[in-house]
Amino acid sequence: MSSFKSGSPEESGMIVNVALDPSNSYLAAAGSDKCIFVHDVHSGELLASLYGHSEMITGLKFTNDCKRLISISGDGCIFVWRIGNDVVKNIRHKLKGQGFLPEVGISTPDRFTTSA
Repeated sequence: MSSFKSGSPEESGMIVNVALDPSNSYLAAAGSDKCIFVHDVHSGELLASLYGHSEMITGLKFTNDCKRLISISGDGCIFVWRIGNDVVKNIRHKLKGQGFLPEVGISTPDRFTTSA
């Protein structure tokens, strides 16, 4: 079992939501501090700190195609975070080795767009 520490003591908040990517290699954890921290499950290394929500994060989900992380906050805002190509390749490689390929279907959030 691994333990993870997210951010500095000033940034620490109670973890309220977690999500694993489809290969179970990366963990996204959202805290009461409105931040998301992405860790490598095996090493425990902190890979990314994501900031932007103005309310507590109530939902997290990696997309089936492994390219995005979706977060939802209490004020109804939905953020779609792009995952780096190297991480996507690593996830897909692990899934292929496990006999899985990411599902890509009509409901894939890649169809989301942002407008100014």
